[in-house]
Amino acid sequence: MYRVKLHPNPFVTIYTAWFSLLIVVQFILLYPLIYFFLSFKSFYPFAHAVRKFIFKTSFLFSGMRLKTELPEGFDPKQTYIIVANHGSKLDIATLVLGIPQCFSFLAMKVFLKIPLYGIWFRTLDLAVNKKDVRDSAQAYLKVKELLNSGRSVVIFPEGTVSPKVPELASFKEGAFRLSLETGIPVLPVIIINNYKLAPDKHVFEMYPGISDQIVLNPIWPNFDSGRDFAIFVRQLFVSHLTEK
Repeated sequence: MYRVKLHPNPFVTIYTAWFSLLIVVQFILLYPLIYFFLSFKSFYPFAHAVRKFIFKTSFLFSGMRLKTELPEGFDPKQTYIIVANHGSKLDIATLVLGIPQCFSFLAMKVFLKIPLYGIWFRTLDLAVNKKDVRDSAQAYLKVKELLNSGRSVVIFPEGTVSPKVPELASFKEGAFRLSLETGIPVLPVIIINNYKLAPDKHVFEMYPGISDQIVLNPIWPNFDSGRDFAIFVRQLFVSHLTEK
């Protein structure tokens, strides 16, 4: 377990504390409603709407803004394997706010230990110990089950926050093999600058500004292997990030 350091600039610390307080206070006040909605699978979309409301009001009252470019090919009724680069503590919030769907996140098991927020990863979202082969295999099957039931799932194909953000780490094949096996398209979401607004480097550090993310057209699984698919999609990310 790592310790979070305070930023040397007190104004950065104050702003970060304010944004964090907005999130925490809303979660506490709305927790009974969240708990109720997450107690029934049929109510998960309402729980997701509450999550979106919390992030939206936190952005509104902290001077944070979001710009999301949605393509013409996006269909809110279509199930997707949503893949995004991961370089910031802000990524979950901007994905929730920017994609008009109810979906689940696949993330590391450490999220289960986060007070208040851990309930999401015991219900709507999935937590996996990626170092445990058996746990990873079970998570893979659960994700496939969710996809086949009609719910989109967010997967960070780098596996974790890249140690050289904004440079991308290699993409793991899991999300793309799932696409090949289920026939469900991949929806690439390129997060441009969250790493500048909320760096994930164990420092209590955030800045107001405009978060920019681009949603590309869905990519159907017309590839020979998960590896080929992963390489193709990663190159799309590299191209767009280089342009920005």
